[in-house]
Amino acid sequence: MKKIVLICIFLLHCFSIQAVEVVFRFDDFKLYPDSLQERLLKTFYYHRIPISLAVIPCSEDNLFFKDGNYLPLLMKMNSEGMAEIALHGLNHRFDGNGGEFKGFPLDRQKAMIFKGKHLLDSLFSPIVTFIPPWNSYDDNTLITLELFGFKCISSCMTIGQPLSSKKLQYFPETIDHPNKLIKAIEDNRNREGIIVLMFHHYDFDKSFSMEDLDSLLINIQNMKNIECLTFKMLCDRHTKSDGNRVKANIEINLLSKILKTGQMLQTKSFAITIRVCNLLIYVIIVLIVILFGGFAFGIHSKGYYIGAGIILVLSCLIVWWHFLTPLKSMVAILLVSIIYVIANLLKKRSKR
Repeated sequence: MKKIVLICIFLLHCFSIQAVEVVFRFDDFKLYPDSLQERLLKTFYYHRIPISLAVIPCSEDNLFFKDGNYLPLLMKMNSEGMAEIALHGLNHRFDGNGGEFKGFPLDRQKAMIFKGKHLLDSLFSPIVTFIPPWNSYDDNTLITLELFGFKCISSCMTIGQPLSSKKLQYFPETIDHPNKLIKAIEDNRNREGIIVLMFHHYDFDKSFSMEDLDSLLINIQNMKNIECLTFKMLCDRHTKSDGNRVKANIEINLLSKILKTGQMLQTKSFAITIRVCNLLIYVIIVLIVILFGGFAFGIHSKGYYIGAGIILVLSCLIVWWHFLTPLKSMVAILLVSIIYVIANLLKKRSKR
């Protein structure tokens, strides 16, 4: 009875109404005169909604950008906690295996990150967030970030991202266009988690204007159980988002697609619960096929059910470890089960 109560409490926690945390992450921000960036800042400041800016400190020839006409406003927003300045590489050059950092020696990465952080620290409050250009980095990058006192990294939520640091928090992007934000919130309204919207200057086009951004922020303000934060705010409130949490969220499966959980960084417990429930769905499907085959064709031999047990175990391994994509896994399991049923049926008829 006690175990049942504990399970119920756990499920209530997973599915109870929670505040959705939203981070606006604007990439490729440069500290030079730019009317779009100025309007962006004024819009967020007017609505009192914080934003995390992935700032590129230098030009391609390593000259420090620091002459934007909106710089006083940005410094004011930063001092008030309305604009977080995050380091977005040094000059955003595409130098190696996907960007500025991945595949390069530790000393080179130390020099680049130290310089970028030092330049931005000279104007703003200490930089604690790193956003790698093109979402590309490696273990040497994480070592460097720890060395220079960074608290978190925001990249993307895909397989292959290094998650080896035990000190850094991971807040990967979950959606990549402002037009997707409202739907992501509605799909995850009663769940606890973080939605990170990554967007760029080129997202402001015919499909999304600065006026649309203004309307979006008004809608966000009118929504209940929505809290807008920066990455620094998440770190300051000791939000735990380690590598294990991200790994649990990367495990996309059939049930997560049905529930549309991929637009939010879910809690580790919720993501694992979804994974377990997904496994149970596949187990039930396989059991139905096996039992139906046995009863429909009158197969009651030990060999049939031993073989069925082996299929069931293989099915669990395939689904849990993602040897195949979810739909391919289901097709493979069903085909193997059906073939086994037919083989036993033919064997039974041959003995008659």
